[in-house]
Amino acid sequence: MKTELEPKILRFADGTEVSNAEDFRKRRAEMLDILASEEYGYIPEAVGKTEIAFSSAPKSISAGFGLFRTANVFFDTPKGKFTFPIKIYTPDNGKKNPGFVFMNFNFNTFDAYLPVEEIVSNGFSVALIHYNDVTSDNGDMNDKLCGMFDRPSNNTGYGKISIWAFAMSRVMDVIGEIDGFDSENIAAIGHSRLGKTALWAGANDERFKYVISNDSGCGGAASERIKHDNAETIAHMNNVFPYWFCENRKQYADRADEMPFDQHFLVACVAPRFVSVASAEKDAWADPYSEQLTCVNASPAWEVQGLKGYCGSVEPLAIDTSSDEGRVTYHIRKGAHYLSRVDWNYYMKVISNELGR
Repeated sequence: MKTELEPKILRFADGTEVSNAEDFRKRRAEMLDILASEEYGYIPEAVGKTEIAFSSAPKSISAGFGLFRTANVFFDTPKGKFTFPIKIYTPDNGKKNPGFVFMNFNFNTFDAYLPVEEIVSNGFSVALIHYNDVTSDNGDMNDKLCGMFDRPSNNTGYGKISIWAFAMSRVMDVIGEIDGFDSENIAAIGHSRLGKTALWAGANDERFKYVISNDSGCGGAASERIKHDNAETIAHMNNVFPYWFCENRKQYADRADEMPFDQHFLVACVAPRFVSVASAEKDAWADPYSEQLTCVNASPAWEVQGLKGYCGSVEPLAIDTSSDEGRVTYHIRKGAHYLSRVDWNYYMKVISNELGR
């Protein structure tokens, strides 16, 4: 059974070896550039200062355990000012709390993917973004924020994932201005295609101390070189969701062994920070064991810096178990493709353990 991925994390593109933390910083920059040019497209450069305007006063929620308010994030672009709304949930405890920048499919206060009461009761804050407020999930590359930049006409122009990731970083710009958030302890989080987005945002933006991928699958935490039965592939995405990525990615359908990257690059670019990857037993499309093996193969990025990366087994983890010891944590639960309370509770436990709470 194949378990090792190429290209190696600790080998520069010219074949020389990465032997220390300083080398890895250079290798990380190289891997990010490869991922941008060959998979996601280059994220646009921010223009000017990001600002936040609160549109409602704090309102008590969740039996008095939490506070809710709304705001708008706005910033300049080459084609004018752009704004999108966020919803903000914080514990009503008068403290700066660790928190999540959560890119979600819905914008409901108590959405199925967002168990607000459990989150605020555990002492965490959330800034919620609705992905369609940033740019619609379709092939219109002129839609909303996607059309506010001059997208390169070559094959490295940004896909929608890069635009959603850009928006997550703009929320990070202003997170320190929101009462109830500890800006030094913020996680980027998303599920499915937005789990891919959270990984790409966190790989690029080192202000995210924690990066969380929930069932992100192909183009996220699942590798392309190691596939298992009924897993999604680049070939499928080329037919259904090509606009998530740059044009260059299309060429690698059925040519995975020729790629100058794989998804362990993406996870490794979070090092030396913290990354959590999650899978679900029945989610064959996202390829759980491939997601676990990506953690295994990304781990040298931490180890070369004297840190623990992934500390679990190379063999498939049993359902409803996890590997929590290092800075690359992984869990697999029973059930299907979903961002559940089990997942949220796991992520909060990992962060709380790291903070000694």
